[in-house]
Amino acid sequence: MVLIDFWATWCPYCVEERADIVNTYNAYKDEGFEVIGVSRDVDPNQMAAFTRQYKMPWRQIFDGEDKPATTLYSPDGMPMPYTIVVGRDGKIAAFGVRKTDLTRAIKKAMMAETVEPAVVEESLPQATEINR
Repeated sequence: MVLIDFWATWCPYCVEERADIVNTYNAYKDEGFEVIGVSRDVDPNQMAAFTRQYKMPWRQIFDGEDKPATTLYSPDGMPMPYTIVVGRDGKIAAFGVRKTDLTRAIKKAMMAETVEPAVVEESLPQATEINR
């Protein structure tokens, strides 16, 4: 199960909720919970420093100014932070969840039946992954 987290260092709500996401990740990672961060920052170095400071060990994607991941998966009109919870069955279990709703959505996604994911053959725009 995966949480896709659209965030940025310039977003005050994103900064405020970092501890919630880190704590949730630490609580459920041994049960197969993963996080993929999608940073909407304009400076990859600022994003990398922030992820180290807030101890965010999961994979981060720097979406940059062109915003290919944001364009595909998070409408620009949605407030940040914006989250998508994908269950073990590969289906979206929740979106736009925050704080205590995030924990509820993750528990619900954990109960979803595991199925083989569909293979997508189309070419998608590339975002830049920052590996630490």
